Amino acid sequence: MDTGPLILGLLCAAPFVLAAVLIPVQLAAERKRREARMRWAHLHGWRYEERPRTMWTTRMPGANARGVRWMVTGMVRDRWVSVAHYYYQTSSTDSNGSTSTTTHNFIAAVVQLRTPHPPIGVVTRGLLSQMGRSLFGDKPTATGNPVFDSRFRVIARDPYWAHQLIGRPLIDAHLANLVPQWTIDGNQLLAHYPGKLVHPEAMGPYVDPLLRVADLLGTGIEPWVMVPPRN
Repeated sequence: MDTGPLILGLLCAAPFVLAAVLIPVQLAAERKRREARMRWAHLHGWRYEERPRTMWTTRMPGANARGVRWMVTGMVRDRWVSVAHYYYQTSSTDSNGSTSTTTHNFIAAVVQLRTPHPPIGVVTRGLLSQMGRSLFGDKPTATGNPVFDSRFRVIARDPYWAHQLIGRPLIDAHLANLVPQWTIDGNQLLAHYPGKLVHPEAMGPYVDPLLRVADLLGTGIEPWVMVPPRN
């Protein structure tokens, strides 16, 4: 008896059998995680939302307007804070014409500030930004601290406003790696981190550094002197 066709049929069916087993298991596990998040939010007096639409997704990698899977919101140190699981997807095609999709997961932390501000942020300089600075000098948003300005870039439409928010205490915190990259638009202070937050109980390492940014904004401000461009 030729068993070749039988073995081939079993090999072809194996992925479907495996999927039929794994998918229900994964769905049950996700349901338990969802129930645990909801239970945590209820016990701690936080609001739990699934698939909320938020304005700050435009400042996230991928700018996926529907990219928030879930979010919790509550009070921490007298400030409203939100923590969310955010994602976006990219597709690529290999030389054989096969298309694959990659999901990029991020943890988003948002602190509601007491007063609104124009768009502003601090980001780490990439290689191109470092090269541009060495060729063309600092922009008007530079802080005047050469170590900070070589490592970080202040993004702001209004240089004066940037200097009113970013003082020596916040600069020192960035240089000591105590705070993350961040952006502000209106009264929403945002930071994001690569990875996936399974349970809000683990939000501390992502929220605490951003709260430090909120506390340091506008402190230690010195008289503003525009940094002149280098010749």
